[in-house]
Amino acid sequence: ERAPSTDAPLPPPGRRVLKVGPGQQLRRPSDAARVAQDNDLIEIEAGRYVGDVALWTQNGLLLRGVNGRPHLDSQGHVAQEQGIWVFRGNDIAVENIEFSGARSRTRNGSGIRFLGRNLTVRDSYFHDNEDGVLTWNSPDGDILIERSVFARNGAGDGQSHNIYIGRIRTFTLRFSHSHDSVSGHEVKSRARINRIEYNRLTDEDDGNSSYLIDLPEGGYAYVLGNVLEKGAKAENPNAIAFASEQRGVQDGGVWVINNTFYNRYLDSTFVINRSKAEALVVNNVLAGAPAAVLSGPGAEHNN
Repeated sequence: ERAPSTDAPLPPPGRRVLKVGPGQQLRRPSDAARVAQDNDLIEIEAGRYVGDVALWTQNGLLLRGVNGRPHLDSQGHVAQEQGIWVFRGNDIAVENIEFSGARSRTRNGSGIRFLGRNLTVRDSYFHDNEDGVLTWNSPDGDILIERSVFARNGAGDGQSHNIYIGRIRTFTLRFSHSHDSVSGHEVKSRARINRIEYNRLTDEDDGNSSYLIDLPEGGYAYVLGNVLEKGAKAENPNAIAFASEQRGVQDGGVWVINNTFYNRYLDSTFVINRSKAEALVVNNVLAGAPAAVLSGPGAEHNN
């Protein structure tokens, strides 16, 4: 997957820095979680942190891996039966961290479980959890995920996904690769405004994900410049689903522009729109097995 960063950037001015690693006073991230204060910078040395999970209640934290990418290998452990890292504060940024192995009794063990307002995730890797990133509802909150990889997350029940975003104001996913969600979606979001731009969202050779993109409550969605691949073993024939749980909703719309869709699933549909709002499907390249371009209200041009 993406090569780890080797340079530790300078801390933002005015932040207290907590250093975490085998040679530090704070040996594990969970040690830092117990003593951190609002607006701290948590620098975690590269290495493997086995079974270490943490609840973070502070606001304004920046948590990042330095001198390589630290791997939080939970091996089935989660904090509060929820995630490897559980955040209850606001305005959180996570950079250059690897999360794997989260399991919970509810089958929603997450790399990150976010219960606050405003989250940024950069340059991170989520794999083989029951959920990659799972967030709660924050109507005035915004989430950005960029330059990150999500692989093989899902409990196999169709209710857990690589990325699952709750009811928030805006969600942006860009420059990332989400693939091979286990019976779940590569991306699922209930945000009011979704910007899904310049990603690779794919079933690989044996992938059995459901939708590549699921926007079940509609809203405003901009799907621009992505590479999408529907696998032969996928558990749903549709690639992009809009308003599947709010059928007939009238406001909003979905714009699917300048994407490449490669299909290996017979009788697939590229965009399925269950709302009464217009879908605009323009300048996309479709290849592989035959697929319908659009099902539901809207227009298609130059595909």
